[in-house]
Amino acid sequence: MAIVKFLCEESDFNSLEGVVDTNSSYWDSTRTETGWYFTYTDSFVATWPVLANDVWFHFRMGQSTSNTLWDDTRAFRFNDIDGNQMMALGIENGTHVWRLFGDTTTSATYTAVVGTGQIFDVQLVKNGTTDFTLNVWRDGVLVVNALTTGNTVDYDIPVSWTLNLLDTSPQTYRVYFNECVIADEDTRGWRLRQHLPTAFGVDTDWIGDANGVVGGNMGNGIISDTLDDLAGFGVSNIENLPVAVVVDRVVLQTYAQRGATGLAKFNHFFRYDTPTYDHDADHTLALSTEMFIDEYPTSPDTGVAWTDTEMAGIQFGVRSRT
Repeated sequence: MAIVKFLCEESDFNSLEGVVDTNSSYWDSTRTETGWYFTYTDSFVATWPVLANDVWFHFRMGQSTSNTLWDDTRAFRFNDIDGNQMMALGIENGTHVWRLFGDTTTSATYTAVVGTGQIFDVQLVKNGTTDFTLNVWRDGVLVVNALTTGNTVDYDIPVSWTLNLLDTSPQTYRVYFNECVIADEDTRGWRLRQHLPTAFGVDTDWIGDANGVVGGNMGNGIISDTLDDLAGFGVSNIENLPVAVVVDRVVLQTYAQRGATGLAKFNHFFRYDTPTYDHDADHTLALSTEMFIDEYPTSPDTGVAWTDTEMAGIQFGVRSRT
């Protein structure tokens, strides 16, 4: 049971053509650093690792209007590893229409909410070559209940997601999107809180600017070719953690690659105020950039649930390994 991808920063997308947005009606800047809106000229594409038979999408979405002229039957498209479009969300005539494609096309419709962001949790289950089942919750309320289609054509669980607004009617509308997690476990009740590196912390062995590890540009970064070099970071949004907040887990996501020669691994670590270091297992790097995720349901330092005071003094980082 694990998180497989976040869609929160530009670097999390394969391509992203949207407008960075600060409208607090649609997203909470104390939780995530960036939100976007998309018009009919914008789009995004995202991919993630292949999952088994159960995938969950947790995201915050809103739309600026329910104009009945807005008729975009496949605004969100989900494709399997063979490129088959097997699920889509349409924004049509003031409604959302979810469609499943398999042996037949089936759909479920509910009234859209406009002018504010809502939290969506979407579950898709593949039952072999028998069928697909789709469930959708909006702000915790079930709005699509067990939409099902046969699957003897053997479409698979999706591994890509495209937002491509095709309605080119001469009207102004926006789709808002952020706070997205893709997982193979139940995401209901989740809320994402994003903490980005802001500056080097105590450990500064790696070469480069700490700002190079954020901003969505894969051309930036920090480097090391010395065994056990440490680079640690202070993080943003710590001041916005509520007192006695319940932290279900802490997750570190890093994009990294190796050089043609030299060191070929790295690990994530935490540094606490004590000061204590906790190092995780090594990750083996490739010559091209890959994404690495480590999850921590409990604090590696205490072995029990995370606390707000522990989070306030924490630094995380990477160590170079052979």
